Amino acid sequence: MKQYFIALIIGLAVMFSGCEKGFLDAKPNKALLVPETLSDLQALLDNSLNLMNQAPCMNLIADGDFTTTPDILQGAWSAAERNSYTWAGDMYEGENAFDWNILYQQVFYANVVLEGLDKIDVTPANSEEWNRVKGSALFYRAVAFFFLSQEFAVPYVEETAGVEPGIPIRTSADVNIKSERGTLQHTYDQILADLKEAEGLVSLIVSVKTRPSRAAVSSMMARVYLVMGKYDEAGKSAADCLNSNSSLIDYNTLDTTQSLSFPYFMQYGNVELIYYTEAIGTWFFLSGGSPVSEDLFSSYDASDLRKSVYFTASRVYKGSYLGTYYQFSGTAIDEMFLIRAECFARTGDVASALADLNMLLENRYKKGSFTAITGSDAGEILNRVIEERRKELVARGLRWSDLRRLNSDARFAKTITREVNGVSYVLSPGDNKYTFPLPEAEVKISGLQQNPR
Repeated sequence: MKQYFIALIIGLAVMFSGCEKGFLDAKPNKALLVPETLSDLQALLDNSLNLMNQAPCMNLIADGDFTTTPDILQGAWSAAERNSYTWAGDMYEGENAFDWNILYQQVFYANVVLEGLDKIDVTPANSEEWNRVKGSALFYRAVAFFFLSQEFAVPYVEETAGVEPGIPIRTSADVNIKSERGTLQHTYDQILADLKEAEGLVSLIVSVKTRPSRAAVSSMMARVYLVMGKYDEAGKSAADCLNSNSSLIDYNTLDTTQSLSFPYFMQYGNVELIYYTEAIGTWFFLSGGSPVSEDLFSSYDASDLRKSVYFTASRVYKGSYLGTYYQFSGTAIDEMFLIRAECFARTGDVASALADLNMLLENRYKKGSFTAITGSDAGEILNRVIEERRKELVARGLRWSDLRRLNSDARFAKTITREVNGVSYVLSPGDNKYTFPLPEAEVKISGLQQNPR
């Protein structure tokens, strides 16, 4: 069996590495053995640090929260990394689109597992494990589809989702089936269908946060519903998650003199972490030469501990929930408080919105310095929640989605400007560049509709 896994990893690495082929049309090695047991299938999903728990990186570079220098851009590990910073029309320059390739690898693995389960009979002895494996595969597939939709499809608007193109939805491991984009509504319907089915199958509690729990499913549903503008559903999903765990870290207990503010999550844990995902590594962040923007850095109050927890004095980010130099892109308790607070504010329940917001911020300020936020104007409270989302959820891969969904509201629309080597670049609200281009190989080989730039 060990030879199977070695062959599978090598075969998939070869399959997905070529620049001259479209990812979705790459043909797997027929010599690879087929997983035969539940343990085999679980092992595929547990390829976490190398694949299944990887998240996009281009959105982090593009979202305007971090700046860098021409030297760092010149040293970028890929054209996509370099060109994301200036929202270039030709982002890939003929190279691999890693965000696209890695996320569709996750979809492929999930589909292999789901099809493998069809060949294994469910018995009283294996039903719990069988259900857990199926629920996990559905969850991983939904998360991959969601991440892909945030980069390669336009923002969700209910009135037009039925006609806008979505992403290719692959629900089979058979690469001979032609890929089609379908509609944006189809994309979100599939994401939610996978999550809803997974919710009743995954374990209530997991031993490692790289595997999805029921709370992880609820947290992802909250995130999906939020970008769809379905605030009742988003608030309910966030509440379901918080009902199982609402623990917050008191930032007064963190040692900000350390090079990393949070302890290594695999060894010491993190009570706020619900589901572990990390962004694909980039020179942009790992070089240490891309500080947070001055406007974000200066937005923290003097007593707000997040400033010293998240950043060095030179504005370099050190606040990953993972306790590593990689950016955390999974779900956490603080995000759920902010989602629920936003939904309360949007639906007019100001008191509940303030309760959630104050609960979070009380654990972020120096002891005795925080004064509870008050007010009765839902619009003002909503504005504060949106501000705190940016300050709290730094480098989580969420800012890009927030910009996309909020730019249609004049109260929150932002114009991002950057200058590189004397050239100014501007990203305006509603710009086509908020949707990344599909890899050119996919367009040429699969005939997929390209996104306009």
